[in-house]
Amino acid sequence: MAVQVVERWILARLRHRRFFSLVELNTAIRQLRGQMNDRPLQRHKVSRRELFETLDKPVLRPLPPTPYEYPLVKTKPASIGIIPKWAFPIDNPCY
Repeated sequence: MAVQVVERWILARLRHRRFFSLVELNTAIRQLRGQMNDRPLQRHKVSRRELFETLDKPVLRPLPPTPYEYPLVKTKPASIGIIPKWAFPIDNPCY
């Protein structure tokens, strides 16, 4: 729901503007995103940025030294005439 609210708020403000490059559009969106994050929320009476700074930021942990590696997922081929079954082998059984 929150993503939809932000998306509509930004699109409403960009509706009558014309952009000639992706960089120009992204700059405008970035500025509006900053404005949105600094606006007080109706329920909380504080901004999204203030909520992040007081609630989320203090408990963030540093990123791991090595980036996450995605596992290789193998699938089992399906028999002809049967809907394909995707199986994910995790510690021997297939899910």
